[in-house]
Amino acid sequence: FSGGVGYANLAAGEQGRLVIGVVKAPDFPETGRDFLYVMHSADGGSTWSSLRRLSRPTEEPAIEPHVFWRDAMLSVIWTSQPVGHFTDGVVWTATVNPDGEDVKPRTALRLSGPTNGSSVAVDVCGTVHFVVRAARPTGNTIAYARYDRNGWSPIEYPFDIHVSQPSIAAIGDT
Repeated sequence: FSGGVGYANLAAGEQGRLVIGVVKAPDFPETGRDFLYVMHSADGGSTWSSLRRLSRPTEEPAIEPHVFWRDAMLSVIWTSQPVGHFTDGVVWTATVNPDGEDVKPRTALRLSGPTNGSSVAVDVCGTVHFVVRAARPTGNTIAYARYDRNGWSPIEYPFDIHVSQPSIAAIGDT
């Protein structure tokens, strides 16, 4: 596909299902901000769907996609940030079918600090755990929030440690 790719993320599901989340420039002749696209495979990557754009023209440019299969639906989380800034963006959450059509209303969590350097994990209960580098007066630390059936929790700063690129993983079966 045309347009430069800025970020990509891959998720594997059951029975050979794969999905790629891609942030890229729009295809010619369209110009403007980077958009989030997804494409999927139902046969272990032998064939792929066409790219489907998920981010909307009214949203700030997309960065850092995170994709997950949940049953037959795709959960997509990405950050967007104002043009020319690396702070004060939004974390978007969308649940879409494999064709990229919304099946639930989208939600947003407003960030007051950096919007790049994020990581996401989903636990066995389906709760999404989100971390991002947060600029504080004493240095960069970790901002944490979670998303479940009740929506986003407030952003917390539970760790008094200095970081440059946080990462999170869900481990265990409870």
